[in-house]
Amino acid sequence: MDLPIDIVLFLVVLVGFFAIGLPLITSRVSVPRKVEFEEIPDHALSPAQTLYFARLDPKLREMGYRPYGNRIPTNMQGRALVRLYLSDVDPAIVMMNLLTSDVGGSGDHPMNYLEIMTRYRDGSILSTRNAEISEVLDVLPDHVIQERRGLRDPASLKRAHDLKAEEFRSREPVFSRADEFEQAFHQYHERWCEHQVSRGLLRVVDGDEDRLRPTVKAGVRGIGNFLNPFADNFT
Repeated sequence: MDLPIDIVLFLVVLVGFFAIGLPLITSRVSVPRKVEFEEIPDHALSPAQTLYFARLDPKLREMGYRPYGNRIPTNMQGRALVRLYLSDVDPAIVMMNLLTSDVGGSGDHPMNYLEIMTRYRDGSILSTRNAEISEVLDVLPDHVIQERRGLRDPASLKRAHDLKAEEFRSREPVFSRADEFEQAFHQYHERWCEHQVSRGLLRVVDGDEDRLRPTVKAGVRGIGNFLNPFADNFT
């Protein structure tokens, strides 16, 4: 029985994902065990980044948050930029993650997302974010992530975070200082890496103990997310 041409093309693409894409994912993608950051002053931001923050900063200022520097991870693949915001009266921190900040001169890209995070004395973390890309790797057991895809208004995102945070009040939230950001991140990232290795999603790179690569299990999961029309911002 002859199959319709669109089914044949889909099967060819599917085979290509696993025959070509999977080996590329497991051999070329890597994650550092320790992320190295570079501070980027505001005057060194790109025009697209400057324009985006000129629109975002006043909204967060109305919520009591001020920017405390921009950082880029220098030893990770990609060109992400993180802008940190802190409040004097609220323990939650706000991070704007620009993953495609130079594309088309706009920060309003589905891969860019705002994350509001509160740390607690028992080591747990509550995050609320509007990322539209599904997770491929596992979340730490003590890290609760509240997804609010498509909720671009910072004030609405913060209200959703505060509502969920009421359930965690007894854990005692921890206030963060700007100079503690990298230390707290390194501690979290180290635990995250060990968790992925224990779950069989990342492996040690041969001859390089400082980097981890995705396993076949992680690669298959990533391909599955890409093919699943309900996994991400699918149109």
